[in-house]
Amino acid sequence: MVNTIKCRSYVGFSASGYYKWTTRKISSRESANKELLADIQKIYQASKCRYGAPKIHAELKALGKSCNLKTVQSIMQKNGIQAILRRKFKIKKQQTDSSSQYIRPKLYCRSTK
Repeated sequence: MVNTIKCRSYVGFSASGYYKWTTRKISSRESANKELLADIQKIYQASKCRYGAPKIHAELKALGKSCNLKTVQSIMQKNGIQAILRRKFKIKKQQTDSSSQYIRPKLYCRSTK
């Protein structure tokens, strides 16, 4: 009891506001977001953590769930769900000898004529 009183006074809540907050009902949007989160997690795990928000949104639409892409993005961001990114293909430069880095004298003379 003492801890809640200190916390309320520190944050600046009134006692009635605090107890009303602790006993409030879950809104319809929160319950819908929880259901959507469960579906998002199923699709995310089925894709081996590779799908991002656009692909998960497409899967949800295919399942018949109506939701917005931004809603899927915000739910994923709030719950720390993030797709594994592929590395971009980079061409590795071959290591050359130190002697081949210099211009040979014959080739240099040919190019200046």
